[in-house]
Order: sequence, then structure tokens, then C-alpha cells
Amino acid sequence: MVYSDPAGRATQLSREALLGREVWHENNCQSCHQLYGFGGFLGPDLTNLASRVGAGDDALDARLEMVLANGSKRMPAFETTAQERTALGAFFVALDASGVGQAVVPGALKPHELFEAILENRLPGAELSDSERAGLDLLVKHACITCHLPYTSSTFRAPDLTLLHDRLGAEGLRNVLAEGRPARGMPNFGLSTEEVDALGAFLERLTTVGSLVRDDYAARSNNDGSLLRLPWFEYSR
Repeated sequence: MVYSDPAGRATQLSREALLGREVWHENNCQSCHQLYGFGGFLGPDLTNLASRVGAGDDALDARLEMVLANGSKRMPAFETTAQERTALGAFFVALDASGVGQAVVPGALKPHELFEAILENRLPGAELSDSERAGLDLLVKHACITCHLPYTSSTFRAPDLTLLHDRLGAEGLRNVLAEGRPARGMPNFGLSTEEVDALGAFLERLTTVGSLVRDDYAARSNNDGSLLRLPWFEYSR
């Protein structure tokens, strides 16, 4: 069991997820990370990691392999087997399905959902070239918009997506997309030359509306009713 509410309902873990929970405990992950808001605070809450990274494809497995093998900023590298990483991924999927790590008003968009909606509004698919549209699809598929939120506001503090092309330049950006930056938490996704070109094309196009996207995100995220923005004395049981 990973979670139970006051009514006694519980989420039962599969055999693989139970192994993942063992990996979590054996490596003392909760000394730095939180589950349901409880734990250490050197790293982000991982209750909904599967949703943020993408549990429906290989994105979660790739993220775990990259971060555990290389570490990330203050996080050390951990020696884990492929079986242990797969089990840990199953544990995170079970966690994600059982609740939320950060309280939000019901119906409010998650940060990456809000960002995706703003991108679609400011850069409608009908106005994009085939290459730019393919680049946007890749950003969503590989969960780039989960980490690279405007104003580095994600829990990973990744660089602002709307500024990447101007910040790195076309060639520098191409190198990062092709090779990643594992030491800084950016995995190598093994993109093809065509995919790198498509991502570069969309990010270059994004600079034309970057300030508008940032303004939209700031305005809407400040009015989303997040419970995290309430002073502590406004909470009640």
C-alpha cells in the first residue's frame, strides 16, 4: 500500500512497483525528495513525476536512467540496474495515479498544460510550417515544456524555453539538442538530424512571440488559484 485516505481506500502496489519502493527506501530518496509533500526539500516532490515527464512512452525510463547514472546538480549518481530503474518507474506511475503532491484548486491547469495551451494560442498549428509543427510535437512528446517553463518556474529550474534560441544561438542550440547536457540534468534523447532541425525551427519561431508567451504565462499562472500561494494562516482543516 502506498496511500490511503480517511475512508480507508488504498492504492495497492504491483509486484514491480513494490520492488521500486524498495529501491526508493534503500537509497534513502525521501531524505531529499517528497512524496505527497512529505520528505526532504533539497529536491522536488516526485509524487507526480510520471505525469510531468510522461509515463506513456520511454520518457520516464530515459529520465531515470540519465539522472541516476549521472546525478543532477546536488543529486549524486546512483548505481542501479536496468531492472531496478524499471521497477522505480513502476513505483512512480503508481504514485502518480494515487494522488497529487502539491495541492491545487480542482480544474486548474498544471503548469505544463497551461504552457502548452499558451503556445497553441500564440502559435496556432495552421500558421506553422511542417518543420515547426513537428518541432512543437517533439517538445510535447519529450516533455520539454514540463521542465523548460517560462521564467524557469518548473521544479527543475530548467532554462526558459522561450529564450533558448537567442541565448544559445542556432549552432549552440543544435549541439544541446543533439547531445544533451547530462551534467546539468538535460538528457540526450537520441534525436535524429531531422528532429533536431524541427526543434530548432520551432524554437527560432518561438522567439517571435516569446515576450507575449511569457506575459501570458505570468498573468494566467498568477491567477490560477493555486493553494500554494495562500499564506499559511489561511489553511484550515
